[in-house]
Amino acid sequence: MSENENKVNQKALSFLLLSVSDNYLEDIGECEQAKNAWSILEDIHTKFGLLHTVMLIKDMVTITKTDDLPMQEYLGKIQDINLKINKVGIEFPDNLLACFFLMGLPMDKYESLVRNLER
Repeated sequence: MSENENKVNQKALSFLLLSVSDNYLEDIGECEQAKNAWSILEDIHTKFGLLHTVMLIKDMVTITKTDDLPMQEYLGKIQDINLKINKVGIEFPDNLLACFFLMGLPMDKYESLVRNLER
């Protein structure tokens, strides 16, 4: 590795170490190459086991829109959960995904919307 590459690596590694929360330092603290640290973090955040998959699906089914949660944020949370579920190879059909969106809405406020969408 050239001197310039080493400087770039050290800067990138320093940035990673300073950017992650402390609980990840145990995983990447011994890395000497930024690429290795990045690969470890990528594995942690993209390779989900069965328990994590179950928890994501549970989150999808139980998420609810509350009065203090803006609609845009509510929809964003569902989309985020769906993207994570997609990464493990599970893809919900559009009609089921729409049901998840609607299921979390408080019916006392959104029943007419759901009924109109039914038509």
